[in-house]
Amino acid sequence: MDAASTKPGSLTIVVELENASTISWSDTLESIRPMAKQLEAWRRSQPGSTGEVLFVHAGDEKDSIELLDELKRGCPELFQCVHVRCLHAPNDRYYELKNRGIEEARGEIVAMLDSDAIPEPGWLSALLRPFERNDTIAVAGQTYLKFEDFLSKTLALVWIFPLRDDKPRWSKLRTLYVNNCAFRAAWIKQNPFALDAGFKVDCSILSRRLVQDGHELVFASAMAAHQPLRGLRFLAWRAFVYGKDSDRRVVALKSKSLSRRITSALSTWYKMERRAVWRVLQLPKRVGLPMWQVPGAMAIGISYYCIALVGQLCMALGMASRSPEHLPAFAEHHS
Repeated sequence: MDAASTKPGSLTIVVELENASTISWSDTLESIRPMAKQLEAWRRSQPGSTGEVLFVHAGDEKDSIELLDELKRGCPELFQCVHVRCLHAPNDRYYELKNRGIEEARGEIVAMLDSDAIPEPGWLSALLRPFERNDTIAVAGQTYLKFEDFLSKTLALVWIFPLRDDKPRWSKLRTLYVNNCAFRAAWIKQNPFALDAGFKVDCSILSRRLVQDGHELVFASAMAAHQPLRGLRFLAWRAFVYGKDSDRRVVALKSKSLSRRITSALSTWYKMERRAVWRVLQLPKRVGLPMWQVPGAMAIGISYYCIALVGQLCMALGMASRSPEHLPAFAEHHS
């Protein structure tokens, strides 16, 4: 193997646990167990390699101890193949939790998998394979929404993620989503998330920084299924915040001009409404949505992006709060 091609010998996987608060513990284990199986296979395929998984949560040290016990009971096989640590960052948000994991990571490669993303077989090997080239800095996996009922099937169609089998268009349609990705540790430690006040804005800011540094974002067939978004109330909140985040992206990446922000809001609304309507009409069979449910699905898709438009315009016109976005308490799973 020449100097331009080397298999990385150490790996850290950072798992944030903010998203775990919106699903059951059994759903969280649905993500952890296949990851553990793939880590075991990775260790066997690379004798001498070292791996660790960092679970990062917004609680305190006591919560870390309890979490470690729960992990040992729920997924003991994980502890047999890699080192496991639980890190606490009291009251931190999504990207702050990821930054905490990045800071503590010991591996040459830092992979990120959200606690509500279920890796498919072959996910880890596909995510790591591009790093055999020494010039690879960042790799994006492919995440799609899991679906099981009317609402989740609708969201699989109208949400920002492509469907699972939209492979040829992935790299053209999207930016980096850090629920399923990996970086050279040396680069990401020097370029952690910028911690915008938005809910999910820092992916875009990091993507621009990557390009500005002259690096290519490599798209890999590392597939993961995102747990369905649950509840109309949470969906309405998510739509409004999606709109606010869209305005934050315009300000951070394009222009602070009010006219540009309003034009962008209307343009984004038109583009996403058009996409949602087209996908609901053309692709319902892809998610098993019966035709009699198509009108309801279309109504949800149209409503979602209308709410997002209101959020984006309110943000541009100074009518919405600019304080940091936090996951609302009603989104938490309490069963």
